[in-house]
Amino acid sequence: MDLEIKGVIRTFSMIIFIILILSSTIHPSSAIRSYEFQADFATYVHSFGKYIPRWNNVFKPGEKINLYVSVENINVARAGAVDFVYVITDPNGFIIDGGGKTVRIIGYKNRYFNVFEINTDENWTVGKYRLDVFAFDVLNFNGTFGSYGSLNYKAPYTGKTGVEISTEGRGSAYTWRRGASYVFKNLEFIIDKTPTVPENQLLVYDSYLKATELPAGVSNFLHVTVLNTISAKGSGVLELIIDGKPAGKKTVSLDGYKKTDVNFEIPPLGLGVHTLEVVPRTDNIKLSE
Repeated sequence: MDLEIKGVIRTFSMIIFIILILSSTIHPSSAIRSYEFQADFATYVHSFGKYIPRWNNVFKPGEKINLYVSVENINVARAGAVDFVYVITDPNGFIIDGGGKTVRIIGYKNRYFNVFEINTDENWTVGKYRLDVFAFDVLNFNGTFGSYGSLNYKAPYTGKTGVEISTEGRGSAYTWRRGASYVFKNLEFIIDKTPTVPENQLLVYDSYLKATELPAGVSNFLHVTVLNTISAKGSGVLELIIDGKPAGKKTVSLDGYKKTDVNFEIPPLGLGVHTLEVVPRTDNIKLSE
C-alpha cells in the first residue's frame, strides 16, 4: 500500500513538472512594448513621467543635453534588469558619442527612469544629428524586437569607431546567445551656433492652496512653483487675482535651470466660494497646462 502511494506521488510530481515546462514554453514572459518606453529632451525632470520637455531640439555647441528615458513593465518574478543605451551620429554619418545605464532591481518595482546628461563639444559640426536610444529587457529572452548581436552595425560595442559603450552587466554569454529583447526610439537634434530662447522662459506649475476650506476671517496661502527653463538668468512678474480683482504681485528672478516656490497670501474672505487666479504679467512667463 505504501509503495502504491509513493508511486502515485512520483507520477503526480512528474506531471506537474511537465506541465510547468510546457506552460513556460507556450507562455513566455512578455517583452517591453514600444509604448512603455519613453525618450525625450527635457529641461527639468521631477520623477517618473513628470518632466518638462525642452521647447525645441536646437542646441548650441558646448551646451548640455538632458535626455530623459523611462520604461515600464520590467519586473519578472520580483526582479528587473534593463540596460539603457544611446548612440549619437553626426551630420556626416560618424558615431561621435554614446553611453549606457545598467539597471538591476530586486523587489516589486516595475518601472524606472534615468536622465543622461550629454555634453556637446564646442567643435561639433553645425547640422542635424541622429540620436538612437535603446532599452534592453535583459531578463526577457524572447528576442521579440531583436538581439544585441544584430545591433553591431548600429551601436559601437567594439569601440572601432572611437566610442566605447560598456557591456558590463549585460549578462553572461548565455544571455548574448539567447538574445535580449529591446525597444528603440530615434530622436533628432540640431547643433547651431545661434542660441535659441523659448518664447516663455519661466514656467509656472504645481499650484495648491494651504487650505481649501476655512472659517470666515482666516487668511490663506496659494503656492506655485516657478522654473527657469533655460541656462540664462530670467525674471518676470506674477499677479494674484481674487474674484476678478487684483490682490498682489510677485517678481521672480531665477538663475538658469533653477526653480523656486512663490507664496501669495490670501486675505480673510467672506463666507462662500471664491475664485483665485495667478496671471503672468510679463511675456516670458507661461502657466503649465
